[in-house]
Amino acid sequence: MPYRTGDEQATHTQPSDQHASPRHRGVAGHAGTCNQGTVCADGKFFMLVVAGLLFGVLVYLLSSWPAEHAPLFYCSSFLVVVATMLLSTGVGCFYLSSQVVRRTD
Repeated sequence: MPYRTGDEQATHTQPSDQHASPRHRGVAGHAGTCNQGTVCADGKFFMLVVAGLLFGVLVYLLSSWPAEHAPLFYCSSFLVVVATMLLSTGVGCFYLSSQVVRRTD
């Protein structure tokens, strides 16, 4: 079902929802639709949680490896990994923004 916005969504009713009580109709009285600011049942929230867990495991593994192979505590190794990630992200954003500016000129 395509996503509806504005007045189309407010006036739309599904045949299965016409006789259901308001408590069983779902978000804003429309089962199967997704309003802005709500958690949809189509898996976006689940995928965000899984991505966060995978990112956490990645950071943990990247931080624990130098702590085991160098005379560093885990905390200092974690800070080095996070600083490197932030620096890499900043350099990448700066490079991409300069490419966008150069192409628009």
